[in-house]
Amino acid sequence: MASELRKAVDSMDITPAQDTQESENFTLEDMEAMQTFAQELESYSRSRVASVNGISVGEESEESLGLKLAQLNLKGTAFNQYAGVSDSVKEIVSQSVNYFTENVLVQQEAYMEKWSQAQVTGYEKLRADGEISDSLAAQYIQEIQKGFSDVDRSAVQAVIDRVSNVYKKTGDVNTSIVEGAVFANNTFAEKSENGAYDGIHRYDSGDLYFRNLFQMQDDVYGGYAGQQTGIDSLTESWNGFMQKISSEQGTFLTGFQFSADA
Repeated sequence: MASELRKAVDSMDITPAQDTQESENFTLEDMEAMQTFAQELESYSRSRVASVNGISVGEESEESLGLKLAQLNLKGTAFNQYAGVSDSVKEIVSQSVNYFTENVLVQQEAYMEKWSQAQVTGYEKLRADGEISDSLAAQYIQEIQKGFSDVDRSAVQAVIDRVSNVYKKTGDVNTSIVEGAVFANNTFAEKSENGAYDGIHRYDSGDLYFRNLFQMQDDVYGGYAGQQTGIDSLTESWNGFMQKISSEQGTFLTGFQFSADA
């Protein structure tokens, strides 16, 4: 079982029972279901590592990060709704999603700090060696610190909440993800055009995550011709997960198409 699930189990102090009523005796079905969700968390972890290794962490906006975490949160909700597991397992899964989300945010903040500090150190050395003036070094350092500014957790949470709230109202996965994606993309676009965000790297150029998700292909950003689009990948991931836990109609994505202007 993934470390996120183990941590959640440990925090609840749940142990297999013999004949006590106060402890939860997990069934084989419960254990298999938890393993399914553990594999889902592991998949998100692998994707996260690939993302960090593939692009500058400064290019991961709060909105794209929030939408990715919102999808995981929605999978946790669907799991608890359709997997037919005990209340204890539902609690474990909910805590696991919360722990995973917090862990991702902590890692993102650490990456931003690491990249910022590495560049600041370089300019401090140039200043100490007399290769640049104090005022110029201070200017560069200020620009670096803004460029890798702290993660706005409230912006991440806003996207998660939007998807969650729409699902609570509609019970429809497609509607929830579409509205969440449009909200996230529009929020990102508004920030990109707001002068207050000038100089923050993740808002200086179009977010590749949204360009792929909304199938905006062009040569400037490398394009996605012949590659799996974000919608294709999202649909494949969601439906593969749901096939393991539910046969209910309306719980599967249908390869929907939508635009950022929806």
